[in-house]
Amino acid sequence: MSLELDLGRSPPGRPPVLLLGGLNLVRALGLARIPVIVASDQPDAVAMASRSPYVEQVQETSQLVADRLSHRRWSVAYQSRSGRPTDPWLEPDIGQAIRDLAAEAASAVIVAPIGFVCDHVEVLYDLDIEARKIAEDSGLRFLRASCPNDHPTFIRMMADVIKTKLASEPSPSA
Repeated sequence: MSLELDLGRSPPGRPPVLLLGGLNLVRALGLARIPVIVASDQPDAVAMASRSPYVEQVQETSQLVADRLSHRRWSVAYQSRSGRPTDPWLEPDIGQAIRDLAAEAASAVIVAPIGFVCDHVEVLYDLDIEARKIAEDSGLRFLRASCPNDHPTFIRMMADVIKTKLASEPSPSA
């Protein structure tokens, strides 16, 4: 039996528990006035992104999270650019988004890696090292919302998705 799961989609109108966990810290610490950049990784090409709902889903999910947290100052940016510099890519780049906030006289930025379930190289290097350096060089305090990693809520959510999917699959014939 083959089992395909889509852990990336939340029910309509509900922000993903994955990102809410990290951003609830924003509310708890009283950081609601600090701009949030919701960072998403790049699909393989802009052409692919134009044929898929990816960009729309990132924007919609980001809006749902901002609404849920009553956070008014947020934007989406893309990270992990690769390929030839002349290849088209989704914009804005995370580095440019950070520089733009500095030019607007922001004092800090919170980066929330929406497209990631764990801390791996695209988060640990691209955000924690490269984006942090850009922020600090621009005079901004840099904060990053955590990825779900092995958080119990995330594990329960994955288990629920799998149980629901298995329950909807026809039983294998004996």
